Order: sequence, then structure tokens, then C-alpha cells
Amino acid sequence: MLKKWPKADISFVIPIYGGTVHIYYEQDKFNKALAFIGCEEYILKEKVNGGCKEFVNSENEIIYVILWSSKLISTLVHELTHCALTTLDRVGINVKVEDTSSQEVLCYLLGELVYKTGFDDKLLPLTVGKSTKEMK
Repeated sequence: MLKKWPKADISFVIPIYGGTVHIYYEQDKFNKALAFIGCEEYILKEKVNGGCKEFVNSENEIIYVILWSSKLISTLVHELTHCALTTLDRVGINVKVEDTSSQEVLCYLLGELVYKTGFDDKLLPLTVGKSTKEMK
């Protein structure tokens, strides 16, 4: 087990429900974080685009360790969705397709998690209806 927690590329506290998210761009650092917390069974041996692991430390704090090696926003949102669903389940909110109020809770939490990464305030160029050639 490592003696020091590997510094994450992005870290933030989950609003309302609590817990801390640590996002790593590199699989090696992600694996070191898992080793630090004693989750060797979850260490990734093969290269992957992303991953998410929740654990509770000795102070009873909820911590999410997320790998985001692809740098694709779709991968980040995918992993944050795992984080949001697990968070809501932990506090007793069961998200159901037929229940729009539980969908709203998930959507607002997911929006807040994406905002906390710092990428939400970056305006992307509007590309709807334009070809790749027109965007260059």
C-alpha cells in the first residue's frame, strides 16, 4: 500500500449529498489511488478509457476515484453518471425511467458534477447542421 494519496488532476466535493470525487487522467495514477485505499482487486491491468470506483475511508467519508484517460467528454459524462447513480442510491433515491422526479434529481446532480470539473464553463462552437469541413 502507498503511503501518500496520489494527487488527482481534478478534485471536488459533491454538492448536497456529500462525498469527494478525484479524477485522474492517467491510468497509472488511478491504479495508485486504488492501491492506496487497498482496492488492489480493482486495479486495471489493460488500457481502458475510463473507470469509476466508490469507497468509504476509515473516517466514514465517501470517495470516488475516476479514471478519464480518453479525454473525451462522453467518457467523462459516462463515468460521472456512475458516480451520480451510486451517490443517489447511497442516499436512498432510486432513479426510475417512469418517475420523472427521480430523473430530475439525477439530471441536476449530473449537471452539477460536470460543472464541478470546470469544463461546463467552456462554450463549445455550435456545430449542429454543419459538416466537419465547414467547421474547420
